[in-house]
Amino acid sequence: MSEYLPSVKIEPLEEGGYLATSDDLLEFLAQRRTVSETLEIAQDVACKIVDSYLDHRDPFRAHLIYCVAAVGVSHNRFFVMNIMQSLFDLEKDDAAWMAIEHRFLDADEFLRRNIGEHLDLNKLPSSVRTLFRVGKA
Repeated sequence: MSEYLPSVKIEPLEEGGYLATSDDLLEFLAQRRTVSETLEIAQDVACKIVDSYLDHRDPFRAHLIYCVAAVGVSHNRFFVMNIMQSLFDLEKDDAAWMAIEHRFLDADEFLRRNIGEHLDLNKLPSSVRTLFRVGKA
């Protein structure tokens, strides 16, 4: 996940420089002298936070998978869908699958159908697989 950048809000600071924050990653803060420097460090900070989430199997993973899927579907980006498949492939424990199932239960049919078209559904537990078989026999 080396190219992840959450939506960021950049604000000028009274003492000079700029501060980037994000509603997507609550721990996210990046500060530098210029907007371009702030954006550059912001990507590194976001990657470190996401890597930490992935390494520590944080419950955030289900939301991360949802966001990656939504971006991949809404922008028709196959490389993003490959990232989503990789994230699904990393899941091994029941608690993680339950979190994923819970997160996608309220997803709209369009999103779930498109995810189902891009995933290898046979790799998923049956409860999760069912969520993505929208409109399939």
